[in-house]
Amino acid sequence: MRVNILKGTYLEFKKMKKKKVLIIALLFTLVTVVWTMSVSNNFYSRGETSPSDMWLYGLTSIAQINALLSPIFLSITASKVSEIEHRGATLKILLTRQSRANLYLSKFVYCEIVATLCTLVQFLGFIAATYFSDFFEAVPVSLMIQSILAVIVVNTMLIAIFLLVCISIKNQVYGVGSGLLLGLLGIISMLFPRNIAMFIPSYYYMDLIPARMIMGTKRITGFEVLPFDLGTIGIVMVFSLFLIVVGLIFFNRKEV
Repeated sequence: MRVNILKGTYLEFKKMKKKKVLIIALLFTLVTVVWTMSVSNNFYSRGETSPSDMWLYGLTSIAQINALLSPIFLSITASKVSEIEHRGATLKILLTRQSRANLYLSKFVYCEIVATLCTLVQFLGFIAATYFSDFFEAVPVSLMIQSILAVIVVNTMLIAIFLLVCISIKNQVYGVGSGLLLGLLGIISMLFPRNIAMFIPSYYYMDLIPARMIMGTKRITGFEVLPFDLGTIGIVMVFSLFLIVVGLIFFNRKEV
């Protein structure tokens, strides 16, 4: 019986059971929440902002740490879900039960589910942590929803990039290396003008978050709430779809 994408995704979860991907995901999520609360507490203790602005600072902090760490986490996930197909006759055996397109898309869906769960836990963990602090006001629901959607959209683009690299190249060092590179570029992209930073995929974690720091000469002078940038969201989604199609083409041409 041929395997469809749903069944294929289930099989990917079974194959990844011993790869400790979910443990890595949990550690990544915990680091982002602890880091965000730590820098938020430090920022508030200096008396440079009010509780009404702390949510905006927290969101920008999440965006920055995502720009640094998410590419690394997603590249590791893509590498682990791809490496087994590079061993011996594994790919030949798998293709007797499912098409190349189904196999590739199953891996993509697996990565997408793991990344989305991480994003939800990250933001819910952040919200939960604020209840134990005295420097956050009520949860800005609309900003939270916009931020979650923004992160999911950028995750999708990066998954498409890393899966293309990891499934096409046998040496998985290139996949993880690309994650390290994009993580480094992501965190330093805030120093670049937008017309340059926009070519760095991980920059969009910061660009699409609906909050922005207003920088003075030596310190943060305030924050602003930005409208949801549907135009950029659309461009990122179209580019992600393009990368998925390219990945399918490369995988279809891969020798068994």
